Amino acid sequence: MDDVVLYAIGAVAFIVIWFAFSFKTAAFAGLLFAAAVVPRTVITIVHGSANHSGIASPGVDIHTYSILAVVLVLSLGLALLRGSIPIAYMVFAALSVILLIFYWEPSVARVSGVLLFFVGIAAFIGAFGFARAFRQSPRIQQGLALVLFMIALAQAGKSLLQLLSIRSVGTLVSGGEVITRVNGTLGHPGTLGKVLFFLILLALPLTRSATKSVRILSWVTVGLASVTLGLTFGRANIAAAGVLLLAWILFAIKTRLWVRLAVLGAIIVAAVPVLAVVIQRSTFDPFGGSRPKLIPAALEQISREPWFGIGPNSYVSVVSAFDVHTKENLPVHNSFLLLTAEMGIVLAALFLIPLVTVVVRAVMSLKREPLVSGYALSLLGAVPGIVLTAFTGWGLFAQSILPLVLLCFGFVAGMMKDADDAPAFSAVEANAAVSWRFWRREFWTWRSPAGRSSVRDREATDAGAESSPPLSA
Repeated sequence: MDDVVLYAIGAVAFIVIWFAFSFKTAAFAGLLFAAAVVPRTVITIVHGSANHSGIASPGVDIHTYSILAVVLVLSLGLALLRGSIPIAYMVFAALSVILLIFYWEPSVARVSGVLLFFVGIAAFIGAFGFARAFRQSPRIQQGLALVLFMIALAQAGKSLLQLLSIRSVGTLVSGGEVITRVNGTLGHPGTLGKVLFFLILLALPLTRSATKSVRILSWVTVGLASVTLGLTFGRANIAAAGVLLLAWILFAIKTRLWVRLAVLGAIIVAAVPVLAVVIQRSTFDPFGGSRPKLIPAALEQISREPWFGIGPNSYVSVVSAFDVHTKENLPVHNSFLLLTAEMGIVLAALFLIPLVTVVVRAVMSLKREPLVSGYALSLLGAVPGIVLTAFTGWGLFAQSILPLVLLCFGFVAGMMKDADDAPAFSAVEANAAVSWRFWRREFWTWRSPAGRSSVRDREATDAGAESSPPLSA
């Protein structure tokens, strides 16, 4: 029943954003919503093993985010797609297909794993192309801020129902005490924590917007996401979000140092209950159960097949043959080792090179205009947390989180693309903005005929200005 409500909300939001802004904006918002709120299976084409643990489904499934990633790419057009596909990902895709056919042992699970990486690459390309146009249309900032708020609200609302025992919730026993860990709509607290962490990454730069409503809504989103993330009690995710917020408060907020330190102190005081639970977990389980015992088997597997790996989504089925801990359906809890063991050094490098390139580009973009430098700073503040979660868990490059990670990196990369290469939104999209304003004016507000005429002329002028390309420096 909850999924039906979420699907309905998502569908209505998709249509509204389509008419209010553009189809590509709706596709981007839909992909973000699908990956962060309803990453569900739409249809299973080929069934796989029921007893499977891996980065992707055991069978060949079509997911909500898979569909919307493809829709987003197709909606961009050649103008926005040009220059949006990293060469490393072209080689990665081609080599993956070759290895799947001629090198790796054929299996449905491996096909599913390769398809997941293809969906992730599509999310990167789509977000990159969309961001190049996004930067040319300030109004789209309002739409993105609203979508991010909706996602944070959906996860916070579902988590509240879980805390009130209206919905089922996960628990954890630590030091003889039962700890309730919310998981929102995603089924696992760790997954929810990662989603909210990347949500904060996307929302923080919008707090620099020139539009007051966008700034306020974005701060509310950051607050909701931070509180909900704290209630997952995931140590790595909380630390990652903490470092990101610390970096933003110290380097992005332009006010006196004592004010920033006061804000930071207030956040720490408010987080004391969460930190107490995190410290308790670390005291009784400092290394995360059997996680350290899984690393030697991963290193051994990498030494066996160092260059091209064993194929994606197959780690447990292969390594469990010689490792007793992996037999418990536990992949190595290190995303970098898991990626290298499954894909090999060559494909792992091809996968990571564009991400590292975006980080390097972010360092060089810190002195640019506020919105661009904001996304650069947000990404750089998130890098320590991304590395931490990758080293302490296996879910960063798995399931719906993989497309979400690549979406965020692709979006930031597109924001940092040179302005001369970024096509402006078309006049058709400007007309859509006028139509939305007309609908809102006619049905949500009342004005006198004279007032309506003056407002109509002003809004048409504003929309025309938004569709014009920016003046060159």
